[in-house]
Order: sequence, then structure tokens, then C-alpha cells
Amino acid sequence: MIFFMNSMPAIERYRFGKMVIGGKPFTSDLMILSSGDIIQNWRRRKGHLLTSDDIKPLLDSQPDLLIVGTGAFGMMKMDPALDDRSGEPASGKKTKVIALRTGKGIESYNKLLTSNQKMCACFHLTC
Repeated sequence: MIFFMNSMPAIERYRFGKMVIGGKPFTSDLMILSSGDIIQNWRRRKGHLLTSDDIKPLLDSQPDLLIVGTGAFGMMKMDPALDDRSGEPASGKKTKVIALRTGKGIESYNKLLTSNQKMCACFHLTC
């Protein structure tokens, strides 16, 4: 399910298993597209391993920056190929990937909202 926003939303609150964005509570993992739209109930194919296939909608938008929240305790791991991965081969564009525990990832996300970078994010809300 997609929750439509008008712009990149600030994350208001986070605690284990719950995030509040635009006054709306989310209780499952989610992706925030560079348009600001939110994809709810996001799941990875291999549980706690994040691969490029899992975040295809984010990477297809060719962002400058991707913030990954790896969970409250950092249990979600990233495929090493995602670290500073290349964009679509024809574009030659690189996407900088910042992976942090979800609480720290949210701090970085909110801080970078005012930057001129095209940004998107995905967050694992529990472990």
C-alpha cells in the first residue's frame, strides 16, 4: 500500500516497531520514495538481508542519496553490492548509501531533508 505525501516528509517519532510521519503511525517496515510517497508493509525477499531487488522502486528513481535504517539493533544487513552502488548503467550516476541503525538513520534523514540532494530511504522498524 502506498501512502501519498506532497513532499519529502519529516519523521516525527520513532520507537521500536513504530514510526510517525505526517501524523500517521506506521507499524511495519517502509520505504520513502524521493517523491515523498511511502510504501508500507515493505518486506525483503531474504528476511534480514537487503538487496537491490528489495529496494528497486527507490533505486529506479536514481537518487543522490539513499538512507537505510537497519533496525533498532542493526540486525538487517546490506548486500555489499549496495554500498555506494552505481545507478542505472546508462546514466552513470552513483547513489551514495548511508546505512545506520534506524534511530540514527532517522536523525540523518531529517537533518538532510533541507539539502538539495534527491533522497529516498527505507527503514526496518524492529530488530
